[in-house]
Amino acid sequence: MKSNIWKRIAVLSCVLVLLFVLVPAAFAFEERAGDTIVIGEDEVIEDDVYGGASSFTVNGTIQGDLVVGAQTVVINGTIEGDLIAFAQSVTINGAVGDDVRVGAAVLIVGKDASIGDDVVSGAYSLETMAGSTVGGGVLFGGYQALLGGEVVQDVMAGANGLSIHGAVGGDVKADVGTPEEAMPYNPFTGTPDMPSIPVVTGGLSFGPEAEVGGSVEYTSSREFELNIEVPGGVQHEFPPVTETDSLAEQRNPIVDRLWSNVQRLVTLILLSLLVAWLIPSWFTRLSAQLETKPLPSLGWGTVVYFGFPLAAMILLVGAILFGLFFAFIRLDGLGSAIVWLAMGAIVAGFVLFVLALVYVTKLVVGYALGKWILTKLSPAAAEKVIWPLLLGVLIIVILIALPYIGWLFNFVLTILGLGALWLLGQSLRQPPIPGIQPSAE
Repeated sequence: MKSNIWKRIAVLSCVLVLLFVLVPAAFAFEERAGDTIVIGEDEVIEDDVYGGASSFTVNGTIQGDLVVGAQTVVINGTIEGDLIAFAQSVTINGAVGDDVRVGAAVLIVGKDASIGDDVVSGAYSLETMAGSTVGGGVLFGGYQALLGGEVVQDVMAGANGLSIHGAVGGDVKADVGTPEEAMPYNPFTGTPDMPSIPVVTGGLSFGPEAEVGGSVEYTSSREFELNIEVPGGVQHEFPPVTETDSLAEQRNPIVDRLWSNVQRLVTLILLSLLVAWLIPSWFTRLSAQLETKPLPSLGWGTVVYFGFPLAAMILLVGAILFGLFFAFIRLDGLGSAIVWLAMGAIVAGFVLFVLALVYVTKLVVGYALGKWILTKLSPAAAEKVIWPLLLGVLIIVILIALPYIGWLFNFVLTILGLGALWLLGQSLRQPPIPGIQPSAE
């Protein structure tokens, strides 16, 4: 992996740390909670506001800070202090008097938005529209950024793509990728309540109306032609070549890809032998879910795939808000315990989620696929759990290894497997029908 990618990861990590560490302590605040929260146009809140909701909209005025965790956050009114938000999407159409610190999938600063000081954000996409103003600087770590408004001070970014179409009063310092490093698809396509996300080409680019008052310094594996006059000059640096990079360039990519798929196949075969020995009936039930409910499996799998990270973020934000509340009422120990317990639960949940994504879903769909094939070719072999598992795993590894479209097969198979797991879990939670005994394990 190229070192500039590690730099972007490091920048994003620092941004997320800042989002948590720099949350100011509140000595007087108003708490808002519910599914949908709207602060009306004529409403003026003289304290800080801490809120959690599915949808949080500010049409009025908050004379302090707003700390919010939600699915969607929309600021149409005025926040005289800081905006600190953790959400799926954050849209700012009004005014924020001080800093904006956001961890979200998408952050949009609308054409009429005004931000008094800095924007610090870790996000998949950041967009500041033409007409918007950021009175301080922009520190961004994520996948892409499109800056169409005015930034009075510096811009520092680590992203695959950074495109500047507005005015930057200070310097631009960026670590960017290339078009070849771009993701093959938008991971948030089809996500409910997600605003429109622009497409930013990998690398560094400037629009015809762009202005930079200082210098431009960027690091990338490619030098880009920048059609802009910069008073402080333009400086490009290639990522430093490490010993690992040199060895990687000497390797044959075809051999590496083949060896990677062999490793995947061996791992899945070993797991197949283990689960066929320990929990054979489990795969029979999962196969039934895929056979009888293929479309619900696909739908619920999509919900789980995109919903689990969001739920984990909301849980963490809720724990932090509780921790701040208990710290405010002088129960610091209880607040710290809640935060640490929540973080432990989230870490454990993510470990299980990743294991399910990488391995379990392949076994689930592999068994269903192998059983369907063997039922037509050798019904006797289809009755044994191990043979459908091994055949299905082999076919799945071949599909995933296909060039150009292997990632699509991997994504669809993962979604189907997650959906089958979810539906099985829901069926196990339902009470048994009277007079019908559950099948023996």
